[in-house]
Amino acid sequence: FHDIKSVHTWFKSASATNPGDLSFLFALQDARSGNADLFSTYFNATTGTMVAWIADGATSDTPTFAVDLLDASWHHYAMVLIDNGGTDFLHMYVDGELAQSDLSINCTIGNIDTDSLFVGTSPGVGVQPTVAASFAGQIAPLAVSKDELTASEIRAIYNDGVKAMQVAGTTN
Repeated sequence: FHDIKSVHTWFKSASATNPGDLSFLFALQDARSGNADLFSTYFNATTGTMVAWIADGATSDTPTFAVDLLDASWHHYAMVLIDNGGTDFLHMYVDGELAQSDLSINCTIGNIDTDSLFVGTSPGVGVQPTVAASFAGQIAPLAVSKDELTASEIRAIYNDGVKAMQVAGTTN
């Protein structure tokens, strides 16, 4: 996975109670170098807030969305890395809306090169997935793209997903 720009998925936690453990939604990671190249999202062990973790082999950044989304309801999440010609930044979207914008990403997006995808877990620090890092709940198929999804594209993906869940009767 080279030149990843966008990742999005639907998720629902198993309970409305914060599990108290680190909980990865997904991790794209270079298994050969541990956490050197990383593109991931996890829930904080004590607060349940969503954290993006991005590393390029030299530096890392962890912008946080300060709302606890472990509430046993379906949510759509999108993470978009913007390569702005020297000033790279991140947008985090929740339920079709821009939730967090971090214009001070310390990583060079073009340098992130991952070879492994973990959904609902993380390989930990250069090792196999650990139970403590596993997400308790449901995760819909994860979409990974080399394109920088726009706000209107993410909103359309969210709206289409809401309509599909209503037809299927799975809104909660």
